[in-house]
Amino acid sequence: MNETEIVDEKVDEKIENESDESVDEVKEQLIRLAADFDNYRKRVAKNIEHDRMRIKGEIINPFLDILDSMQAAKNAKYNGIDDVLEGLNTLNKQIENVMENHGVIKIEGKGKEFDSKLHEAVGAIENDEWETEKIIEIVREGYLLNGEVLRTAKVIVSKRKEGEE
Repeated sequence: MNETEIVDEKVDEKIENESDESVDEVKEQLIRLAADFDNYRKRVAKNIEHDRMRIKGEIINPFLDILDSMQAAKNAKYNGIDDVLEGLNTLNKQIENVMENHGVIKIEGKGKEFDSKLHEAVGAIENDEWETEKIIEIVREGYLLNGEVLRTAKVIVSKRKEGEE
């Protein structure tokens, strides 16, 4: 073997040794990266579940006050039906306040123009007092959640008498 061949052989050995070391380093880095990612995924899942529970608590907590009021109303002594109705109105107002604080508002209806995005017509009545497709009665309240329809309102609308245009 001449000098050139010996040098080439030593260079090839060096490259092979370095390549093996580099591959091992990359493998080790990938294993660590996979473990870090798995830990990150578990931490994020745990944080999401914690946030869900916190949000549920924030929603449920105001209803506990209403539950307390209902319990007090159940145990109260009433002098007449007016007292009962006043208590029910107070409870209703508490519920409406909680809903509004969470972005839930009633869809306006009676006397308004029928809107198929907000209302579901469950009946129509011929009526001379109202314009066509005006809401005469609300059968079931509808609600918006932060401006989006949560539940459409079921309504009865006016219509023209047969034979009229």
